[in-house]
Amino acid sequence: MKEPKLVIAVDQIPEPGLVIEGEFPPEWLEGSLLGPYSAKEPVTISLEIKYIHTNVLVQGCVKTSLDFVCGRTTKIGSMPIAIEFSELCQPNNNTSANLGDGVESDLIGDEPYLYNGHDLDVEPIIREEIVLAQPPYPHVSGEQNTNQTTVWSSGAGEIDVRWEKLKGLKLN
Repeated sequence: MKEPKLVIAVDQIPEPGLVIEGEFPPEWLEGSLLGPYSAKEPVTISLEIKYIHTNVLVQGCVKTSLDFVCGRTTKIGSMPIAIEFSELCQPNNNTSANLGDGVESDLIGDEPYLYNGHDLDVEPIIREEIVLAQPPYPHVSGEQNTNQTTVWSSGAGEIDVRWEKLKGLKLN
């Protein structure tokens, strides 16, 4: 798969929308990863971009896998990332979003991204979603310490002798 173009001319978006799919090398993520993470697999993106009046709706999915150093054990772990997102972009000279009929406002986040002129760069949107998907202190799950021994355990018929006197209490 080839690297997709992430700067889109807004006036070139067709009526039904523009679909962008592609793959970036792991090095593309270097500026977007938190300290314990490293990328070993390509980043796959799938975007659908729609022009709505003067606004642009960007919906997409980003998938990759990140390696990390466990914050508890310093072991190397791996974590798949699959992010689905929707962002509204509007020209920086607009003060309100006119979405028209048929657009669900639940898909849109708090504040829209602003774009200048006729070009929309979706790379910052994708990078922000990747940063937000990374737990700040990753850990390898399912670890068990095999050196643990049971200190005390009671069976169904065994009762600690210190509790023996409670058997004689009658509750009203």
